[in-house]
Amino acid sequence: TTVVLYGCETHICVKQTAFDLLERDTDVYLVVDACTSMQVQDRNLAIAAMREAGVHLTTVQSLIFDLLKGSDHL
Repeated sequence: TTVVLYGCETHICVKQTAFDLLERDTDVYLVVDACTSMQVQDRNLAIAAMREAGVHLTTVQSLIFDLLKGSDHL
């Protein structure tokens, strides 16, 4: 099972959700350019902690091309 995760308050809601999913043996992909927090340092620290825990980091554009399996759809 795989989950694509993004959202507001990265250091609270998103991080806790990611850790819960990891505990359930779920592959978690975090869309970093679709995540935010009120303080940039909170966001950055949360992303670093999730990466260390095994969350895969990606961007919106990378995710779209990964889902399409290439660029020949443009």
